[in-house]
Amino acid sequence: MKLKSKLIATIVSICAAIAVMGVGVWAATSQFTVQVTNKVNFTVNNLAGTITVTGAATINGAAQDENYTNKLNAVELYDSTDATPATTTDISVNGTVKYDGAGLFDEDHAASGVIDATTKTAVLSYTFVYDAPTAAGAGYTVVTITPGENMPTLNATGATIECTYSAGASTTGDLDAATIELYAAAGTDITVTITCTYTNNDLVSVVGSGSFDFDIKFESASEHRGTAIA
Repeated sequence: MKLKSKLIATIVSICAAIAVMGVGVWAATSQFTVQVTNKVNFTVNNLAGTITVTGAATINGAAQDENYTNKLNAVELYDSTDATPATTTDISVNGTVKYDGAGLFDEDHAASGVIDATTKTAVLSYTFVYDAPTAAGAGYTVVTITPGENMPTLNATGATIECTYSAGASTTGDLDAATIELYAAAGTDITVTITCTYTNNDLVSVVGSGSFDFDIKFESASEHRGTAIA
């Protein structure tokens, strides 16, 4: 009788342990939420030349552009030969020049390759290329990048979401709350890439939110401001 009681007790204990494990796994997976929207404002002031933008998105190293109906593939934003001295373009889901990058992070865009519990890496980036005129006068081209007020954050250990910028060959930095000013001599071609990168190699449970928002302005200036593009 004692043996039978011990056997029953052992089975009950095993079942209880499995139940606790099941609740733990459910709790972990139920906490996985990453919602990040994005919007880009682009402005040019008194600048000669052309500017194009390219959008790119990857999940676990695989390109996601084919899943977006409004993708950016070297779209011309500005041409001084047929533009007014100052122009502003909204590059967003609702803008006239569209790239539905928000679908990469927003759980409501499952068909667009949403980040989920199997995602180890995801990257959304915009690359702006300024093609300067051959004959340029004195002065500088100043690029100003202003981050949004609610940049993406994660509440997790072992996972990160970072927004960064790069310009030229070696000018890089974090895109946080501070406005960034970069410059190059007039007549210099400039490439600026702004990127939001999600990393979760161990597939830990995460909670995250925010907006990958920024304004970028190219302008002709008589004096340089900020950091030289190298």
